[in-house]
Amino acid sequence: MLLKDKKLKRRLKKMAYSNWGAKVFRNGIRMRNREDVGVYDEDEAKFPSGLRIWMNLIKTQGTEDENKWWKRSHHAVLGDAEVRLCAYKNSPELWVWRENKPEPEQIELITDEEWEKYWRSYSLEKEGEIEVNGKKWKWYFHMYTNMLDLSLIEPDGTIWTATAGYKYGAGFE
Repeated sequence: MLLKDKKLKRRLKKMAYSNWGAKVFRNGIRMRNREDVGVYDEDEAKFPSGLRIWMNLIKTQGTEDENKWWKRSHHAVLGDAEVRLCAYKNSPELWVWRENKPEPEQIELITDEEWEKYWRSYSLEKEGEIEVNGKKWKWYFHMYTNMLDLSLIEPDGTIWTATAGYKYGAGFE
């Protein structure tokens, strides 16, 4: 471990960054390696939750990846294949890495009109499907106040769920 100070190490293990966190589950089993990591990489998963954002920033700082949002830590990353449903704070993001493409693309989930509705009521639920390479994924999200529930069903039937939010999840247990 990089840290020798045991008290600091214990505090960092319990600390999510920026007071936001998540809990991710795959078929009902907690997947801590999908909390506070990049959309398509888990390089920082070996570190305590409180260090992951900083390790991610160090890794990308001064590189061509520095401004690629999908390379940045997200509170929750659901999915194993081309499609990933993610949470950053209490906002959902859908990412697709299509065959023969150098990078993934972000699919807009929320229209301007839906954002306006959310800001009036602090609640927005939405579900949909996306087909990639002949396979279908089903996604769902519910944004409410400072929280977000996510669900992604993969083509093989694997069910991913997560809740993300303010003072919740990794580091707030």
